[in-house]
Amino acid sequence: EVQLDVAELAGISREAFAVRLDDMQAEFKQSVIDDHNAAIEAGVSGVPAVVVDDKYLVSGAVDTAHYVKVIEHVLAERETG
Repeated sequence: EVQLDVAELAGISREAFAVRLDDMQAEFKQSVIDDHNAAIEAGVSGVPAVVVDDKYLVSGAVDTAHYVKVIEHVLAERETG
């Protein structure tokens, strides 16, 4: 119901959205399962979790400074090749 409300607020026909959502349900479900499995394979075990440059996992509620440090490390790696 909430999804239909949001669709309607966005100017999308409530009925058309409901039909499309129903038609795509199996595909959406598989997509969520695939994303979940990929996250587990990447080592994600909780939220929040951010993967930087497809290599570095930042897991948990960390300070902004930690993200800056990881990003600076990635940029330094790119500069040195």
